[in-house]
Amino acid sequence: MKIKTDTTMKAIRIHEFGSYDVPELDEIDIPKQTADEVLIKVYASAVIQ
Repeated sequence: MKIKTDTTMKAIRIHEFGSYDVPELDEIDIPKQTADEVLIKVYASAVIQ
């Protein structure tokens, strides 16, 4: 069995107010959840304007 040990993930983030071209693809550290939180893996999502 192959164990995945990545420490980063891709995230679409908005750093400033603006139009549809403002969101940027960033590579960020995977958040660490605490005892009262869950971490959900999302394979796909969409934003329809």
